[in-house]
Amino acid sequence: MDDPTNRMIITGIMTFGTPIDIIQLKTIIHTKLLRYRRFRQRVTASGRLRKRYYWEDDPNFNIDDHLVPIELPEPKNQPVLQNFISEILTFGLDYTHPLWRFYFVEEYNGGSAVICRLHHAIADGISLMHVLLSAADNSPDSPALVTDHPPTPPEKSSFIEQNMENFMGVVNNSRKIFTNIGAIGSSIKEDPERIREYIELGLSTSLAAVRLIVRPPDPDTHFKGSLGLIKQAAWSNGIPLDGFKSLAKVYGATVNDVLISLIAGALRAYLLESYDSIDHDNISSFIPVNLRPIELNENLGNEFGVVVLTLPINEGDPVDRLYKSKYQMDSLKSSNEAVATYGIINLLGMVPANLQYVGAKFLDTKGTIVITNVPGPQEQLYMAGAPLESMMAWVPQSSRVGLGISIISYNNCVWIGVASDNRLVPDPELIVNFFEQELEILKTLAAQQMEKRRAPYEPLFSELQQTLDALDEALD
Repeated sequence: MDDPTNRMIITGIMTFGTPIDIIQLKTIIHTKLLRYRRFRQRVTASGRLRKRYYWEDDPNFNIDDHLVPIELPEPKNQPVLQNFISEILTFGLDYTHPLWRFYFVEEYNGGSAVICRLHHAIADGISLMHVLLSAADNSPDSPALVTDHPPTPPEKSSFIEQNMENFMGVVNNSRKIFTNIGAIGSSIKEDPERIREYIELGLSTSLAAVRLIVRPPDPDTHFKGSLGLIKQAAWSNGIPLDGFKSLAKVYGATVNDVLISLIAGALRAYLLESYDSIDHDNISSFIPVNLRPIELNENLGNEFGVVVLTLPINEGDPVDRLYKSKYQMDSLKSSNEAVATYGIINLLGMVPANLQYVGAKFLDTKGTIVITNVPGPQEQLYMAGAPLESMMAWVPQSSRVGLGISIISYNNCVWIGVASDNRLVPDPELIVNFFEQELEILKTLAAQQMEKRRAPYEPLFSELQQTLDALDEALD
């Protein structure tokens, strides 16, 4: 799925309230990050008729190849950093080495910043969030202990040996499948009624896959078109999470429902501002859904499905837009679309490369943008003694999808980030601004609604207050 016009690379940033130095950062990477073997491995291809890709330890691994110090021009603030990130979104990674790179900004807004670029082949967004946060501490006084992670590069396999490895991989996968089938059989033997659950699950997952396949392509809008090499990135300041929770409570929705409706409102406002019209009632968004257990697999990898959500961008009323977004989200929650897409993606990985390409292109026609919501810890973290002030990551897209919107929560704040193709959305900061404006509008409407709810009880509250005042005077 990696393409010069759409790199499958997750780009993120962490900013710190006080400066750290590159020696401290290198120690943290060596201690916390390199314990995951994927960060010391490269992707290698084998086979002549059909290429197969596998991981091997990089025999020439050097941390200095992956940690690059940079100095921002004055005034070393967010707009300057935003321009730098927009530039590097175009760049790929060196496939002869592990597929990650950090840029270290020693001076940024009075502190420091670290820009992380990690190929999606290493892991999905949830895994990478866990990995990066494992490098942080709960206290500014936590020591960083250097741990050796000596690479053990395997010798080059012969053609026969490699094919034997592939064969053994098939055998092992088959063994896992039969083990799972055996486990299901045992559970059915213990509880015969469970066979109905398994049948219903299989049917609903199959129907979800069929619905996705027959779903018509998303219409051509101003957010779709041929892509170029120039990308743009923008992100917000931290927005208090409590505001989103209050809105969710007022309208009987979830925080995620509120966020989705605000994104739909921001996209609507952008179209009206840039083109004076909305050419279609709705557009569809790909939303990754985590399918991995809580425990993080040391091999990382990708364990997520995708749901396709309809965004009601033609709805002018913010409250109605919220309820329509909630209805769409509730419908997806009761479906098995995420599991179905996970299975489709895995099946694509087993077919020849040309069919993989066609299949990926076909799936990409079903949506216009990618929206990801990654929850982080809600307490203050530190790295090298410096407080971690903010974090942001930009979701990669593929094929003709040229717009990605990321939401990250951390330490009771929410950040929204937009990554776009310059041909489609040359000014993603406008979407960020419109998101914040839509939030204020919804807050105002929520306050008015609460006033209406309280109005019938105001005489009672007034009489109660008078009674309490009289009681206070009597006690005095």
